Amino acid sequence: DNLAILVNTAYADPAQFSGLELAFAAVAYALQIYCDFSAYSDMAIGSARLFGITLMENFHAPYMAQSSKEFWHRWHISLSSWFRDYVYIPLGGNRKGAACTYRNLLIVFFLTGMWHGAGMAFILWGLYHGFFLILERVWLGKKLEKLPGIVGWGYTVTAVFFGWILFRAENISLFFTYVRNMFVAHGGTILLSAYLDSKMIFLIVMGVLFAGVLQKIYEKVRVHSAGKIPANGMVTVPRMIACMVIFWLSVAALVNNSYNPFIYFRF
Repeated sequence: DNLAILVNTAYADPAQFSGLELAFAAVAYALQIYCDFSAYSDMAIGSARLFGITLMENFHAPYMAQSSKEFWHRWHISLSSWFRDYVYIPLGGNRKGAACTYRNLLIVFFLTGMWHGAGMAFILWGLYHGFFLILERVWLGKKLEKLPGIVGWGYTVTAVFFGWILFRAENISLFFTYVRNMFVAHGGTILLSAYLDSKMIFLIVMGVLFAGVLQKIYEKVRVHSAGKIPANGMVTVPRMIACMVIFWLSVAALVNNSYNPFIYFRF
């Protein structure tokens, strides 16, 4: 909800922002949509567990992916697995040659875009991701495997980053205006003091850390600790206390802000 303030203002009129601020706002939206969607998926999973129902994991550190293929294995897992099982595989998957595989991928991601909305921006967003998946199958995937992991991560995050600008822009004209103003001097006023205050920068930095960086570090520590850390993380009492502290700090931060509905309620 805090990030939405910057995001909504920037996308309403990109011309009033400097390129630096538009870049910050684009990063903020990438964090907003992840935190919004992943969090309410966790709320649904947790609520279901109270009734003895186990739902599938829907996100697994997607911004730590090192390829577009891996990103879609980590992002909105319930949707991507549904399209895999009920569209991609029935169409023949990758069993009928390269040309049919590429066709099937484009169909799946065209439908993925349509699932989010009938607007051209959503359709192009779906085809945009389909293009990168095909590119990785044709050539790029093998190259990425030979390069350091940070290269694949940088490529993936950049591709996803610009994809989110298209997704949020709502129409093609606004998308091109936004991207052009990010890179071309357009007389936008630097409004860092008005929108990118210390609180907003803190939220963006913490969002980046908690969107996968800290999880990646934690997983490496667990591997090197040879099982000394319990499978469920910290011991029960400290973990419970930490969760409660974070919960109440989050509630306190939300109390004085305007309400922003879940992004995915519109889909």
